[in-house]
Amino acid sequence: MTIMTSITQIRQRGLGKALIVAWGLALLILIGLPLLGYLQQDFLGHLAFGFLISSALLNLSIIISYKVECGSTQIAKGGWVGLGVVILGFTLYLFDGQPNSDIAVFLGWAMLVHSFPSSLIVSALIAGISYFLNALAPEIIRVGYIYLCTVWMVSFVAGYFQWFKVIPFFITKLRRK
Repeated sequence: MTIMTSITQIRQRGLGKALIVAWGLALLILIGLPLLGYLQQDFLGHLAFGFLISSALLNLSIIISYKVECGSTQIAKGGWVGLGVVILGFTLYLFDGQPNSDIAVFLGWAMLVHSFPSSLIVSALIAGISYFLNALAPEIIRVGYIYLCTVWMVSFVAGYFQWFKVIPFFITKLRRK
């Protein structure tokens, strides 16, 4: 089954049109906002905002895809994973090498929305561990490539597990009743 066949089948389902609109808006925002930011000399601000909105739309599309089916969950998963990798790519590319780089704030907010709501638990754990380690030895926690990749990986895995393992498990349980 090709993607175009899947999209045609998805469009014919009850919420399928809403799903396709959510995907289209996510893509449009992810491309359009940074482009607008580039024209207004605020590329990074618009890029960050584009990631936040697109992540929220993709999360919504995952929920809808479990109702629509017809391969829509696989497309939503591909979009979610792809956007997560793009978030990491931009984070690593824009990292300025400073020990307290602002890119960590970008990554924190982007992954908070991207992996929501499991990211709330992950963020609390990371903050707690960071606070504890900083109290013991302030030089241990420095923003660097390892720190950024670790935060991304923990958030990404938690979000993936939540969206594509836990929720399908509960949906299957509910449908059996």
